[in-house]
Amino acid sequence: MEDRILSLERRLEALLRALPTEWQDRVEEEKIILRKETGKQYKVQFLIETDKGTKPITIDDIWAWSDKDAMYIGSILHVEPQMDRLQSEGKIRFYKIINKKVL
Repeated sequence: MEDRILSLERRLEALLRALPTEWQDRVEEEKIILRKETGKQYKVQFLIETDKGTKPITIDDIWAWSDKDAMYIGSILHVEPQMDRLQSEGKIRFYKIINKKVL
């Protein structure tokens, strides 16, 4: 069941991208609210490799519908924005997510 829901969401992603940006933002906000109402709380750990070395990042408060969804939400909403910020500030040159796991 979980795989079918994720597959459907991936297929609908193309339709979502065709919508105006303000509608896309509203859909994402609604998905976050629905995850908090109907999902459960996860703790996810990411292993990040940068030019400065390898570092684990743990995120305690991720609301998601499944393990896969929790890892996806953690990487998109938490890890990538943080790493992009560090990269734009010149503190790191590159980053790569090596490993993800639900704790």
